[in-house]
Amino acid sequence: MLNVSTPFAYYVGSEKLEFDFTELRKDPRNDFRISGQKGYNFDDTKDLSTREYHDKFYRVLDSHPSLKTEITKCFNLFLKEIYGPLEARIVTSWINTLKDGDSIALHRHTNCFYSGVLYYGEHYEKKASKLWLINPLKNTLHNFIPKEYNPDKHNATQDDIFTTPSTGALYFFPSNIYHEAPIHKGLDRSCLAFNFVINEIWNNDSSQTTWK
Repeated sequence: MLNVSTPFAYYVGSEKLEFDFTELRKDPRNDFRISGQKGYNFDDTKDLSTREYHDKFYRVLDSHPSLKTEITKCFNLFLKEIYGPLEARIVTSWINTLKDGDSIALHRHTNCFYSGVLYYGEHYEKKASKLWLINPLKNTLHNFIPKEYNPDKHNATQDDIFTTPSTGALYFFPSNIYHEAPIHKGLDRSCLAFNFVINEIWNNDSSQTTWK
């Protein structure tokens, strides 16, 4: 019998989180444009130290402990399926609100293990920008089969992954994967992003991003 294995697989998790997002939708940080986004105003933060800025805008889930617990619980179940009885914690979390014409540049996160995104808005249009996870094997292999030869079959050497914005949609992906969001069109698209580290392995916080 022929055995097929995936020795160099990258694992991406997804879940539909049933949760009351009312308080998160009211969070005033929904209206703040983070550094690098169109509309960002440095005057809003010029009086904050680096630590104050980080604590205010990159620890959003510290203000929403019940939601933080739910996300962590989901990720630890995902982690157990792949690696066994390990536990992780969320170290940074921030809100991304894309308005019409906004986009997120290609980047990846460093100094952490996995990253994630949660779509918590009340409504997402079908044309809302998707988060594009770039296949790390893409353009690195000489033996890939071009997608057009069989467009209906999953092609691990070529296929990227797109997250679909919908209320409660939760995604986890390895932090070393480059990702971006193409230009958004339509109503505001809000999401919560976060990083995980493994307990007893990482002692430092995650606060770095590598832009490509």
